[in-house]
Amino acid sequence: MLQVRAATKTFLDRQVLDGLELSLEAGRVYAIVGANGAGKTVLLKILAGIFSLDSGSVELNGEFFSPFSPREARELGVAYVPQIPYLPRTMSQSELHTLPGFSLDHEPQSPGNQTPVPLPQIERQHVEIEYALGLNPKLLLIDEPRSLGLKSSSALWARVRERSQKQGTLVLLVSHDIRAAAKHSDALVVLANGRLIALFDEAAERGSWAKRALEVMGAGERSSKRLRIPDQSGKPLTTVRGVSIAPSTLTCVYGGLCAQWEDLLEALVEELRLGIPDGLLGVVRGDRSDRDFALSCTIEQNLSLALLRSMPTARLLWSPRHSVESCLHDAVVRCEVNPVHLEYRVGDLSGGNKQRLAFARLWLQKAPVLLLVQPWRGLDSAGIEMVHKLLERWLAEGLAICVCTTDAEEAAFFEGGGRAFTVGDEGCLTPGLPELSQLS
Repeated sequence: MLQVRAATKTFLDRQVLDGLELSLEAGRVYAIVGANGAGKTVLLKILAGIFSLDSGSVELNGEFFSPFSPREARELGVAYVPQIPYLPRTMSQSELHTLPGFSLDHEPQSPGNQTPVPLPQIERQHVEIEYALGLNPKLLLIDEPRSLGLKSSSALWARVRERSQKQGTLVLLVSHDIRAAAKHSDALVVLANGRLIALFDEAAERGSWAKRALEVMGAGERSSKRLRIPDQSGKPLTTVRGVSIAPSTLTCVYGGLCAQWEDLLEALVEELRLGIPDGLLGVVRGDRSDRDFALSCTIEQNLSLALLRSMPTARLLWSPRHSVESCLHDAVVRCEVNPVHLEYRVGDLSGGNKQRLAFARLWLQKAPVLLLVQPWRGLDSAGIEMVHKLLERWLAEGLAICVCTTDAEEAAFFEGGGRAFTVGDEGCLTPGLPELSQLS
């Protein structure tokens, strides 16, 4: 059993947890949902020994629980699966055979076969979840599992619930996919502003959990309104895999059926970069890894790099400091990053607010071509609406936008506002999307 009493956590002057009270039973899977900045990931990181509480207390199975480090948390029976997997993107076949929950389509030629094999992020996270289950932890923490809503991963989540019940493991998973979270959990925990505002656990009412959670969050359903796309496009800027990328056009590339999606995505990024004059390509990656941000640096430091790329160095150096700060602050406010403090450390932002910050960086870069990878990932409904408004403005200003996604709902939405293509294992782009039943 996990009991959290009067838990508080503050970063700078922002209260992330505000007297949080929770009482959760062992042997059950709890899905934690809420708007960006509600305190979901911070709670998981406190339980994983990454952060510490400012005040309040935690008890695990009746004993005081306050790990000073991730290592001590593991020794106390906690397993943590982060949003960004620990495993490398490429491993040898012999290494893969030592991993739990992973099997190759073919046997390696020899026990010591060192042939590199790409390991997609979803597969890496699956392996880490399987490994964590094998440790028989008292508490299993899973942050933003990418596969929660995929039909192909239903067996994994059924296994998580089954082993949770058999082993008596308490599972906490954080997700923005509220419908999938309700489907694969025993209870739905709703947080807002660092407090518990609702808990749904009546099995007979499972079908209404998502709707009720959205109601108490004040979020409502995602808007079905199509993006406003300009009637005319300009001369193509470049061509990728036979598809022209032109000003004021939106192109959606769906990769949910591609086994080597991550490798293909890197190839698409490079093709776009090489095909555009001066390589002026703005990119938002849904994984929000340290490839995109200097996590130990502040919002101001990260956004200043983007400003350097869009403004001549001499002009930036001679600009009054207050003018630069005003420009950065405007981008943060426009993209609804919370908190709106330029001195806030990026690594302490929630996942959804890192995604918002990525769009603020795009706003400053002013690149003519934008590549958005999983742009909805980690965003609540308000964040998604913010993204849609930005895209409409950028399209009206003549920018070319390419959306790459493995999310079925996201792909279907963007198909309605532009052109859509499905990518196969060989990297060919086919016009249109598969039937919805194949996507989810």
